[in-house]
Amino acid sequence: MGYQGIYRYYDKNGEISRETYELQSGFSEGLSAVLDKETGKYGYADEKGNMVISPTFDYAERFQDGYAVVKQIIPNENGIRTVKVGVIKNSLMR
Repeated sequence: MGYQGIYRYYDKNGEISRETYELQSGFSEGLSAVLDKETGKYGYADEKGNMVISPTFDYAERFQDGYAVVKQIIPNENGIRTVKVGVIKNSLMR
């Protein structure tokens, strides 16, 4: 049997924070995709937790070479969903 590591991240109050874990584990090129619990959409935050790209996406990949793939799901009246796929530029890169 091997040992499985347990990853814990703590917020500024010393409490275990799953959100901090998700933010810290998802960084690429200075940004991390973050789920906005109010809207259920993804945006991108910087290393300080500041939202840099507004949460408007249903799916958001990591940045690579300055770009990331994002998706928006659009339901229609027939119950069929249309998925719009796009590419966004990392606003931190010049």
